[in-house]
Amino acid sequence: LLLAARQAGAALSVLFVDLDRFKYINDSLGHSGGDKMLREVAKRLVAHAGESALVARLSGDEFALVLPGADRTRTIATGQRLLVAMRQPLRIDHASIAPSASIGISLFPSDGDTLDYLLHCAEMAMYDAKAAGRNLFRLFSIEMNWAAQERLALESALRDALLNEELHLNFQPQVFLRDGRLYGLEVLVRWHHPHFGKVPPDRFVPLAEDAGLIGTLDRWVLERACAQLAAWRHEGIPVPTISVNISPGSFRDPALATDVAETLSRHGLPAHALVLEMTEGLLMEDDAGIAATVAAIHAQGVRLSMDDFGTGYSSLGYLRQLPVHQLKLDKSFVIDLESDAAARELASAVIRIGDSLKLAVVAEGVENDAQRQFLLSQGCHMGQGYLFSRPLDADAAAQWMKSQHPAERAAPQPNHSLR
Repeated sequence: LLLAARQAGAALSVLFVDLDRFKYINDSLGHSGGDKMLREVAKRLVAHAGESALVARLSGDEFALVLPGADRTRTIATGQRLLVAMRQPLRIDHASIAPSASIGISLFPSDGDTLDYLLHCAEMAMYDAKAAGRNLFRLFSIEMNWAAQERLALESALRDALLNEELHLNFQPQVFLRDGRLYGLEVLVRWHHPHFGKVPPDRFVPLAEDAGLIGTLDRWVLERACAQLAAWRHEGIPVPTISVNISPGSFRDPALATDVAETLSRHGLPAHALVLEMTEGLLMEDDAGIAATVAAIHAQGVRLSMDDFGTGYSSLGYLRQLPVHQLKLDKSFVIDLESDAAARELASAVIRIGDSLKLAVVAEGVENDAQRQFLLSQGCHMGQGYLFSRPLDADAAAQWMKSQHPAERAAPQPNHSLR
């Protein structure tokens, strides 16, 4: 096809298709279910790529398409059509799956003159689509070469950082809005690299997910957080709870519940001292494996929190069924409370949902007293943000808690049922 295009001076495009989160789907459905999904994906690619397209499976969940005679406009239209086709729900062995794919595109002759190089360019564009949020397509650009090299270097540095324990934890107090008593601490992971400098979590966490390192990162944070909580309690600093963010990938791992139980036991901590924060997007996944893991963690007495609630598209029906203890009101609502009536209405709605379901609501990003007063007036009792404290390292967090006279000011958790 490429030889014919070269001889005819015609256009040609190469598409690199990679399924999003296939590993977790494969782990949940088993290899038989994963194979059924791959066969369905192949059928969709063939059906929607066009009659002249060449479709091939490269390996695992990766496919390549060659579109002879396809210029930029036609290729973009094909990419849009494939994304829509990929997103159609399918049912496999009693499980409802909503698949999606990330697609990279390279064009002949502008991006390259050999099939191997065009495929390489399309693969880099696919990684750019994944980095941009998945379920997208991207066309190759020369800047992607530079970005790919930096990404590879950063991934290698992250592997080394996990191996050599170069990450560290910060802690941000969560307090009762009315009087500032300590409600708990949220754990925040930080990374300062000698070459890359301060690498923000919104950069290295997605990188860990794509590189298959997220499970290792989550376990490391859980271990260090529990060790620190145990040390504080041994020193007589009564931290009521500690909250740890757990990625969707780890909730898809059936070993998570066992790992949590063993970590708590190793540090002599009661289960109710730990809060695991999950993303709202998990509510949208009709996954029996995730439900079983959540149920097993709940059965231990570990508390579960829904992070950034209100920013996604979750079903309140699912929320009612899950054993969630608290909701986190996203800071995007809190920051605009003084100037945006819609933000006030949304914040009030989330607080009312929490109250009706007997869930604690913790408002994030509280920066001034006007926000605190509004939240209190709507029935929100807990908050965190710069008004109370910035994220602190372990020593500074200990000093902050001591300055608050924890023996008098730390408070037990409110009596919200763990359904």
